[in-house]
Amino acid sequence: MNAAAIGTYRAAGDAGYVIGPFALGAIVDFYGSLPALMVAATAMTLCGIAFALYAPEKFKGSPAPSDRGRT
Repeated sequence: MNAAAIGTYRAAGDAGYVIGPFALGAIVDFYGSLPALMVAATAMTLCGIAFALYAPEKFKGSPAPSDRGRT
């Protein structure tokens, strides 16, 4: 399952690198720079919220050997 998750993550990220500049350039051409900035800020905020909600806080397995005995 990790391979599918990493593949999906990379595909979405790479698509964003390709589509993002063209989309923001089109928004700047048609509407100006302020709406483009607001679209970019909204996209970043949504990504941050999704990360905060769905990313695990920490690994729930056994501690690493170097962490044993520490408090």
